[in-house]
Amino acid sequence: ELRTRVDLPRGSGLGSSSVLALAAIHAMHELSTGCEWRPSLGDAAWAGASAVVVPPWSVVPAEPAAAPAAADEAADDAPAEEADGEVGGEGEEAAAAKKAEERKEKEARAAAAAAAAAQKKQREDNAAAQTKSRPPIAWPTARDAFNAVLAVEQLMTTGGGWQDQAGGALVGARLTSAASADLGEAHEARGMDSLPDYEVRVARLPPPAAAYLSRHVACVFTGAVRLAATVAKGVVDAWQRRAPGVEEALRACAAMGKDMADAFDRLGSLPTAAFVGDGTPEARAELEAVGSILERHKVLQERLWP
Repeated sequence: ELRTRVDLPRGSGLGSSSVLALAAIHAMHELSTGCEWRPSLGDAAWAGASAVVVPPWSVVPAEPAAAPAAADEAADDAPAEEADGEVGGEGEEAAAAKKAEERKEKEARAAAAAAAAAQKKQREDNAAAQTKSRPPIAWPTARDAFNAVLAVEQLMTTGGGWQDQAGGALVGARLTSAASADLGEAHEARGMDSLPDYEVRVARLPPPAAAYLSRHVACVFTGAVRLAATVAKGVVDAWQRRAPGVEEALRACAAMGKDMADAFDRLGSLPTAAFVGDGTPEARAELEAVGSILERHKVLQERLWP
């Protein structure tokens, strides 16, 4: 049984199908190799991480026996009430012996529970140390991972695009562009090599600039629900039939991505003092530039998928 937990930052851009595919690939790779998977793609840092608390070569420790309840201990330590009538010497000796035996059993249970807990902690500490000391491995590459998720999504007929896994698996605000791979001759079977190559540009946004940007951007849910497969099908169908204006709109979208990256870089180049309060005029000007690009993109979206 394979279990994974995915912690995504807000705005990571990962769709649910991409989450499942990428998380499963990540977990299975690290479990099978015993290494820490840290692929790279240019200057972009890999956002994925896993903690193999109990690696495959370590036996899972047994759960310790439950410690005696506090109420039971209090009852054992409480003085025994005398029964009605007189208790002879033999009865008192038997009661004392029984109480001593019960105390020994209680101490034995507590010692066994403590030993089991200590053993479990030791095993967990050893596993954690092994996890931290795992050698890093860069294979498969980030490109391989993105394309593997892309292939899985096509097999699942979810219709997702590579922008989901590329956008969510890398740290920072980034502009990712894809180029078609060399398909070779028509008769050659290229397999995964026929899928795209990627280039990533990470915006230079230091923490003060990123925090300033976050304070002035809001994500609003309009109530309109659209499936990625439906949107992608509409755009691809329009592209394939060469609908008027589609090629121009798609090229404009790509150009706006570069404009947005440039605006982020300019914002990040400002001194820290520029982000205090409402920001300096220079900082506000870059925010207005970002807002203008978003408005232009909204117009294009309505042309591509009304």
